[in-house]
Amino acid sequence: MILFISSRWWRWTFQKALTVFLLQIFFLTTAQSCQSSVSCNVVLTDSQGSFTSPCYPNDYPPSQACKWTIQAPAGFIVQITFLDFELEEAHGCIYDRVVISTGTSDAKFCSSTSNGLTLNSSGNVMEVSFNSDFSVQKKGFHISYKQVAQSCQSSVSCNVVLTDSQGSFTSPCYPNDYPPSQACKWTIQAPAGFIVQITFLDFELEEAHGCIYDRVVISTGASDAKICSSTPNGLTLNSSGNVMEVSFNSDFSVQKKGFHISYKQVAQSCQSSVSCNVVLTDSQGSFTSPCYPNDYPPSQACKWTIQAPAGFIVQITFLDFELEEAHGCIYDRVVISTGTSDAKFCSSTSNGLTLNSSGNVMEVSFNSDFSVQKKGFHISYKQVAVALRSQKVTMPKSSKNIARVSNSISIPALTAFTVCFEIARTAQKSTETIFTLSDAAGTSILAFEKTRRGMELFICGSYCSVNNILTSSDITSSMTPICLTWAKSTGRVAVYFGGRYQFNTCSTSQLYTLQGGDILQLAGKGSSSVSVDDQNLDGFIYNFRLWDYAMLSSELSALTCDVVGNVIDWDHRFWTIPGSYTQTDSTLSCSTAIATLSPETLGCASPGLGCPATLTVTTASIATTNMIPTNATTHAITTTLSYTTTSSMPLTTASVLFTPTTSTKTTTTTTVPTTSPLIQSNPLLINPAAATNSPLSNSKTNA
Repeated sequence: MILFISSRWWRWTFQKALTVFLLQIFFLTTAQSCQSSVSCNVVLTDSQGSFTSPCYPNDYPPSQACKWTIQAPAGFIVQITFLDFELEEAHGCIYDRVVISTGTSDAKFCSSTSNGLTLNSSGNVMEVSFNSDFSVQKKGFHISYKQVAQSCQSSVSCNVVLTDSQGSFTSPCYPNDYPPSQACKWTIQAPAGFIVQITFLDFELEEAHGCIYDRVVISTGASDAKICSSTPNGLTLNSSGNVMEVSFNSDFSVQKKGFHISYKQVAQSCQSSVSCNVVLTDSQGSFTSPCYPNDYPPSQACKWTIQAPAGFIVQITFLDFELEEAHGCIYDRVVISTGTSDAKFCSSTSNGLTLNSSGNVMEVSFNSDFSVQKKGFHISYKQVAVALRSQKVTMPKSSKNIARVSNSISIPALTAFTVCFEIARTAQKSTETIFTLSDAAGTSILAFEKTRRGMELFICGSYCSVNNILTSSDITSSMTPICLTWAKSTGRVAVYFGGRYQFNTCSTSQLYTLQGGDILQLAGKGSSSVSVDDQNLDGFIYNFRLWDYAMLSSELSALTCDVVGNVIDWDHRFWTIPGSYTQTDSTLSCSTAIATLSPETLGCASPGLGCPATLTVTTASIATTNMIPTNATTHAITTTLSYTTTSSMPLTTASVLFTPTTSTKTTTTTTVPTTSPLIQSNPLLINPAAATNSPLSNSKTNA
C-alpha cells in the first residue's frame, strides 16, 4: 500500500514539472519571435512615420531597453504624438517608462493619461527611450512623428530693445503656434518724464496654475506680474518708471497662438504739478490725487498730513472719488487715519462722505498698484473748533508739564476746595498720580495719588488716606466720576463716588493752607511717595473742575457735568494741552456731537468712521486664473448709516450711608445724618442739553 501511494506521488510530480517546463519554452519562444519583427534601437530620418513598443499591441517583453533617435534637417524640429499609450504605472515611473529628450530637457512618462499628448524638440533631434523591468507587462505604445519647419522664427526678433514712441510686438511665429523652449525678452524704454503703457491685443498661452509651463512676465519697475490666461485680452498695464520689460518663456510641449502686444509712451508731466507728500496747516483747503481729474499714475504712494491747532479737530469731505474697486481694496486705496483708527476706501459710493479726526491731526494716504487707473479723488478739509467738554485727555506718561492749567490762570490760596473729574484706566501700576498742584518752586503741595498704602490725598506734608472709601480698583476702564472735597477748618476729606458721600477726618491737614499754586498738572510728579517718573495713571481724564470751597453732600449729588468750576473749568481757556493728547469722544457725559454729512451707501473696507461694523458684500462668481486681476468683478459694499443718541447714565444714590469706624492716629470716619434718601435721575453724568439744574452759587459755607 505504501509503495503504491509513493509511486502515484512521483508520477504526479513529474507531470507537473514537465507542464511548467513546456509552458516556459512556449512563452520564451513566443516572446522571442515577436521581438524579431520590431526594431528597438534605430535612427529615424523620414519626414514622418511612427514606431511602437516591442510586440505592440501585445504586451511588451520584460527587461527591455530601447531607443529611437529621430533626426530632422536643419531648420526643422521634431514633433511626436502619443497615439496609444499603456505602461505599468508607478509613482516616479520606477518600473516601466518612456523618456523623451527634446534637446533642452527630459520628460518621463508611464501614465495612460499621456494619450494624445504632442511634444516638440527644441532643435532638430529628439530621442525616445523605453525601459521595462522583469515583471508586469502592458500593451505598450504607438507614437507618430513628423518634421516641422521652423522658418517663421527667422522673421521674429525675440530679444530686443524698443525705443519708438509707439509700436507692437508678437510672440515668435504669431499668429501660428509659437515654437517650444523659447526664452524671449522685449525691453521697452521711454524718455525721462514718460512711462510705458502696454495693451494685450491678443493673448493665448498654455494655461496652468501658477503658469508653470508657458508664461509672460511683466516687469513694471515696481513689481512683476506673471500671466498665462487668455482673459488678459484688452488688459492695459503701466510701468512705474520709464522702462518696462516683457519676458516670454515656453516649455517643450503644447504650443498656442501666442500674443500680440502694443506699447506707447505716456507723458507724466501732470505729476510735477501735484505735491504728493505734504503737511497741510491752513484752516481750510483741498487736495487731489496726482493728475486729477485725469487718471492717477500707477505705483503711487502719497500721504497728506493735516494738522490743526490744539482745541480743533480736522474734518474732511470726499468731493469726488473714483478708484479701482476691489474687495478689501487690495489694489488701489485711500486710508484715513483719524488718530484712533484707520479706515480704508476704494468705492465710488464714498462720494460726499465727511469724516472727523479724534484729535488735531489726520493723515490721508493713497496707494495705487501697477495696473488699472481711475480719475482719483478731490478732498476738502477744514479745522473745526471743539469744546474741551467733547474731548478726553490721555494721561501723560511722565511728570513733565505736558497737560496743565494755562499760565494765564491764577490759582488762589485755598483753605478749602472741591475737585471733580471723570477718569478711566487702561492698566494698573503699584503707585499712580492723578493730579498735582505745585508751588512756584516746583514743590508738590497737593496731589491725589495711589501710594503703596492705598489711595491718598496729599496736602502739603499731610497724607490723608481715603482708601477705605475709594480704592484703585474702583477706577476701571469705563469713565468714572469722582469728586474730592477738603476743608481746613474741620480737616474733613470727603469723596463723592458711586452715589455715596463719605469722608474721613484728617486732623494733620488742618495745619496747612494751600498757598497760591503755580502749576496744576494732570498726573505730574505727585508727592515723594510716588516720585518715580512714569508712575502716572495710565488712562484718560475728563471734565476736571476746581472750586474754592468744599461742597456739601446735597450739592454734590445735584451737580451736573456742565456746572462751571469757579477756579478752573474744563474749557480750552483754562488749559494748555497738546492736541496729540486730546481725543474727541461722543460718548462723554457732556460731549456735543459734531455733525457730519454721510451718504446712505458707503464703500468701506473697515468699520467705524462712517463705515459700518457689519458689511453686506455681494460678489460675483470668480474664476481664479494666473493673471493680473482686473475690475471685471465689482464688489458692491452697501450699508445704511444711522446715528442714535443715548441718554447719559445717571449716578443714582438710593441713600447716603456712612459707617462709623474707630479712629486711627489722626484720621476718623464720621457718619453724616441725612433727612431723606437722595435719588437723582441726572447727577454727574447728565447730558448738557437735558440739564435742568441751575448752576450752583459759590457759597463759602463749609461743613
